[in-house]
Amino acid sequence: MSVYSLDEFVTDCERQVTDNALLSDTVHGIVPLMQRLLPNADQFLNAEHFQSDPDHYARNLVFDDEKSGLSLYTLVWNPDHIYRTGCVENGSRCVSLHLYGRAMNSFYAYDLDEGTRALIEVAHKKTRLGENEKSE
Repeated sequence: MSVYSLDEFVTDCERQVTDNALLSDTVHGIVPLMQRLLPNADQFLNAEHFQSDPDHYARNLVFDDEKSGLSLYTLVWNPDHIYRTGCVENGSRCVSLHLYGRAMNSFYAYDLDEGTRALIEVAHKKTRLGENEKSE
């Protein structure tokens, strides 16, 4: 059986966007594609996709497809992150893949001690595969 490549994944995702009128159907169709892609992540993710940030989680662009509007990022979570991602304090970082249908740069940052939140801009880190991304 051949390895499911990132290019095949992008093509299949584009097909899901084109073939499905409802967003929920598109997401439903992309979930098994992500599951198929994940075991082969070492074929397209490099050290640059695992860059972290000491102050908050980091987003590293893997690809941006202007045709379909899809983009794929790695999110690198720091231990004891606000969302309780499963990263233990004094442990190693956690990395997850996230597929977006549009550019997302605005997020809420939470201050647990103060009990407040603020809308912030979180730029992604450009990577070799994502070098065509325009927002930073």
